Formats: sequence, structure tokens, C-alpha cells
Amino acid sequence: MRFGLELANVTDAFADSEFTLFRSLAESPTGRVMALRYPGGAALSRRDFDALTETAKLLGAKGLVWIALADETRSSIQRFITQPLLANLAHRVEAEKGDAILLVGDQRDDALTVAGRLRNEIGDRIGARDPERFAFCWVLDFPWCEKDPETGEIAPAHHPFTAPKPGQEHLIESDPLAMRAQHYDMVLNGYELGSGSIRNHDPVLQHKIFEMLGLSQEEIEARFGFFIDALRYGAPPHGGMALGIDRIAMLACHETSIRDVIAFPKNQAARDLMMDAPSAVPQKSLRELGLAIKEPAPKR
Repeated sequence: MRFGLELANVTDAFADSEFTLFRSLAESPTGRVMALRYPGGAALSRRDFDALTETAKLLGAKGLVWIALADETRSSIQRFITQPLLANLAHRVEAEKGDAILLVGDQRDDALTVAGRLRNEIGDRIGARDPERFAFCWVLDFPWCEKDPETGEIAPAHHPFTAPKPGQEHLIESDPLAMRAQHYDMVLNGYELGSGSIRNHDPVLQHKIFEMLGLSQEEIEARFGFFIDALRYGAPPHGGMALGIDRIAMLACHETSIRDVIAFPKNQAARDLMMDAPSAVPQKSLRELGLAIKEPAPKR
């Protein structure tokens, strides 16, 4: 929003490349090769590019391919760079002589995540992310669900009560991962200020969503029966969102952590140093609540 440098999906450019890593990604329906322009990047030395590669790895990349558009083109994959490929990539990212082209390849979500982080890194390096400029935007059309990376099961991207995008309810049974949600985020300068959604108010549709998530009829009734019943009484269409006032104050004060604008911030161990909390609970309070603290068994 503030500094351009849009990412370009150049996966197809490597469909016939001899660079097997990117060609394999081009042959995979879930593979992606993302390209980014680095203004003035051709002036970097090989050592500079090596350091940038290590930075990219810290950002989550498995590696980094770079192409320097100097008087003589230099690249970390020099022998695989043909003139048609170079012209194609430069056109896609609007790179000119004196710039560099950075490429990251991986499975779709990982490639996009890393490329986005790398873009912010380059934006900081060239001084393009102006902290005095406030650029608001809405993020819409989130996927309704996603696969849990550990279990492979479908899980809500927001929460299970989010309404699907109108006209996409049929995807619940045929292709749930393609279904979009009425879920929205307000973003300012790369930070989420608030998030919300339009809620599902149709009891039949909500029941189908629970089934899609793998819940049995017994589980639906035990865990959400009261909710389905409430919808049957005629809940109107409804939604909302919540704004993070502390995040807004942080950006207005040009800080980078909300701890700098909160009166009693918690540290990374979740302790409130001002109030010395959490602290020991008196035995009297434990007895009133019928609780007991069990000491962990000593390690052998």
C-alpha cells in the first residue's frame, strides 16, 4: 500500500527451465515461484547477496535465487538464465537495469508468506516504508477453511460460525477449500487493527458446516444443540468486528510493540511485573474453591 514492489507469480516462466527445482514447482499444482524487484539491487556484491540469502532463510525461505541486472547479468543460477527468461522476469516485476530480481520457490502458502516478508525487508532497506504515512486497507474474501498442517483435517480459517460468501454454500459438500467467507480484516501499515465477520444465521446451513468439520450428530447436539435451536427461532443476519485500540495507539506513536503503549504490559513470560502477577494463591482461597495445587514429581 505504501511502497509498491508488488510480488509477481512467475511459476509458469520456469515450466521449460533446466533449473529443476523451479521446474518441479511449475509442474506441481501447489508449487509457486514468486518474484520481487529490488530497486538498485544490482550494485550488491556476491557477499551482499549471500548475506541477503541468509536473511531470507531467517524469514522462512529454504533458499534465495537472485539476478542482478548490471552491465553483465549476474545470478546465483547463472547457467540457467536465458535471455527470454530474463526478459520475461524483468517484465513481470517491472525491473530495469541497475535493479535485482529476487526469487523464492516453495509450496503456495509458504512461498507467499516468505515472499511477503522478504518484500517488507527490501522495503525497509531502500527506505520505502514511510512510517509517517498511514495506509488503511480492507482484506476480504478469506478462505472459509484450511487444512490443519499437522492433522490434514479441515479447520475454520476464522471460526465455525462465519457465514460463507453468498452463492457458495454448495461448496460445503463438493469443494470446501474453495469456499470463501464473509470475513474481513482492517489493516494499517501491515498490522491488523481489527477483524470480524458476518455470522451464519441459517440453522440448516450451520448444521451442514458442523458436519463438514467432521462432527457427528451426537457431537453437534451435545456441543451446539442449544445454538442450532436458537437459530431456529429466527436469528436475524448479524455480524461485527473488534478494533485493537492498543495497536492503533502503537502505530500513532511510531512504536513497534504494544507493550510500549500499555499501562501494565505483560512480558514474554506472561508476567505483570508492576503487579507481580501471577503470584502464589493463598491456601484459604484454594480451600474456598475446592482446589489443590499438586507439585510436579521430581525428575529421575
